[in-house]
Amino acid sequence: IALVSARSRVSAAEPSLIYVSNARASLSAVTAARHHLIFGRRGAGKTALLVEARRSAQDSGAITAWVNVQTLRREDPRRIVLYTISKILEGVVTRGDSLAPSHPANIAVSKAYTQVLDMLNEQENSEREVVQLVPRIHAALQRFLEITGLTLYVFLDDFYYVPRAEQPGILDLLHGITRDTKVWLKVASIKHLTRSWISSPPTGLQTGQDADVIDLDVTLQAPQQAGEFLETVLAGYARTVGISSLSRIFSRAALDRLVLASGGVPRDYMVLAVSAVTRAQQRPSARQVG
Repeated sequence: IALVSARSRVSAAEPSLIYVSNARASLSAVTAARHHLIFGRRGAGKTALLVEARRSAQDSGAITAWVNVQTLRREDPRRIVLYTISKILEGVVTRGDSLAPSHPANIAVSKAYTQVLDMLNEQENSEREVVQLVPRIHAALQRFLEITGLTLYVFLDDFYYVPRAEQPGILDLLHGITRDTKVWLKVASIKHLTRSWISSPPTGLQTGQDADVIDLDVTLQAPQQAGEFLETVLAGYARTVGISSLSRIFSRAALDRLVLASGGVPRDYMVLAVSAVTRAQQRPSARQVG
């Protein structure tokens, strides 16, 4: 109970205790050289997937940038773009030892980084300033990554906190700095709260063209598959505290009911499992969750 309560929510600072890839998402797909929109309900495992993808990318030697959009939800859309660019350039600057300090590519990235930080120190930024910044950032990133042979992954978590009307514009500017470079956007959001593209004028990331979609929602259309995935996650937590098998504390009927009750959402499944154990403890002589 204590373990699930403490570790049911994943963050960049607190990765999954046990990461289990579901049938719809593999790390190889998420870390591919492609922009991705990762959709799933709250608790479906979007952050867990991004955290694992970032770890995998870092292990392969890539540069990574992480932005939790929730912390920027009250900011102007232009400043959200600036904050994201600052994180991207920060990651590149930390890998500046790949080139001599006096190399023009290093100098260009450092100057661009300084300019972005200066802009963020201002009270507000005009749309013209941010738009004019995009080609400069693009050129600096393109040259640095071409010379060093490095790849850069940008992870945007909880993107649905941005108002839908502002989302295509933000994605469009970020897409602009990544064109023809080895910079890949990985955007996690809730599908019905997301608008990634408007057709006139063409703005944002168009699914199927600019970006692929990964859908993490394990629906009850395939209850056996959902159940197997969720039980694997719960069993991993159980083994960590010395419970060798879920059957020691859950009846088969209880595990099946948990899948239906949670709607196939991993976090809800874990929380309901803990609640069920607590309730069972209150029953006299209970041997299992029923």
